[in-house]
Amino acid sequence: MSKKPYRRRLSIELTILTAASAVLALLLLFLLHTAAWKVLDYVLVNPQMVAKQEKKCVSRLQSYIDSNGLTLEDTDKLKEWVSSQRSLILTIYRDNKAVFSSDENIVVSPSDFDDYAMEGDIISGSREYMLQFKDGKAEATMTYMFENRYYIIADVCAGLISFGVFMAILFLFIRHKMKYIALLESELKILKGGDLDYFVTEQGTDELASLAHEINAMRCAIKERQEAEETYQQSSRELVTAMSHDLRTPLTALIGYIDILYMGKYQDPKKQQQYFEALRKKAYQIKDMSDKLFEYFIVFGKDSNDLEMQTAGAAEFIGQVVEESLFDLESKGFTIIRSSNEINCSLSIDVDSIRRVFGNIFSNLLKYADPSMPIRVEYQQQSDRLLIRFENRISRNHSDKKSSNIGLKTCEKIMDEHKGTFEYGQQGETFRIELSLPIW
Repeated sequence: MSKKPYRRRLSIELTILTAASAVLALLLLFLLHTAAWKVLDYVLVNPQMVAKQEKKCVSRLQSYIDSNGLTLEDTDKLKEWVSSQRSLILTIYRDNKAVFSSDENIVVSPSDFDDYAMEGDIISGSREYMLQFKDGKAEATMTYMFENRYYIIADVCAGLISFGVFMAILFLFIRHKMKYIALLESELKILKGGDLDYFVTEQGTDELASLAHEINAMRCAIKERQEAEETYQQSSRELVTAMSHDLRTPLTALIGYIDILYMGKYQDPKKQQQYFEALRKKAYQIKDMSDKLFEYFIVFGKDSNDLEMQTAGAAEFIGQVVEESLFDLESKGFTIIRSSNEINCSLSIDVDSIRRVFGNIFSNLLKYADPSMPIRVEYQQQSDRLLIRFENRISRNHSDKKSSNIGLKTCEKIMDEHKGTFEYGQQGETFRIELSLPIW
């Protein structure tokens, strides 16, 4: 499975979302604050509303004065009442002289009452009011900021709404990730149940998506390993069956010759020598099969990570490993026909393992190839692979002989570990082997 790039980290993604949510919440807070204050300004901050609220406040103050029988000297009582009110600044005058102020830093100068006519309790043309104390009347000016509490309430509501939007965005993001985590958990249970064909969902580009991708990669690796083990076990069973048959034939003959020699059932020394030669031939035949069997289990029991890979020039590799063996075949009477294009690539190989592959190939050629017919060898450098092909005619002396192909299966395993290919087959009396290695 190809490696999928994941460029965003979950922590960075969360940080960016948090910052964006905070900016959005602040922008919303500003808009709500501005809109609410404009509405409150329009509704509350106008002369009619201010006059109405101040008149109510004066009415409450007058009721407080009457119920407690206050005089102008009861300033403590007046301060107590003013403190119970919200956002109120009160100043009381008598004879144009301030006799009480709830805030000494803010004293509103009285108007010249002689220039105004009295209309009820409110002095016409001013924001001044008349109060009746036990010891006489007095003028009062006030700044009653009754609207402050509405502005505060509006700001609190705007803040709560903005904070709610901020938290909602984070909640939706975290909820989305938690749903994905729950999905991964449920899918892992499916894999745990043994369904390795199930594809784990990959969403996004963060660590969770990377985790899902790696789980899929692990799933595929486990599945491939299981399939390889099943193939190996099946091949081993077939091999044991084939080898038991192949070994039984020479062993039976070997035991027969030994019994003849042991019991002296031969006519003359010449016949005895023939039996010894037959014994020697069968013993070497069994040794050859046992060597191949051990080689098979050594190769299949070896991990591909144990290979000692080396970089070698393909031309040098062909000259040292292939051509030397071809020269040996030529010295034994075989005819070799070669064909090749330009070879200038490099290979990454485990030299000992590759020598074992070509050792098996040339051993088969020596045993099964017809010396009267040429062996064709082709080298071909392709865009990404080096291809080597052998083709020979099978000797009539071995055309009917069945084989377990243990050596060829060993070669197939070695080439697979090198990310190469190994194919063999027979068409009529012609046997062909084709192998390839990736080039560097």
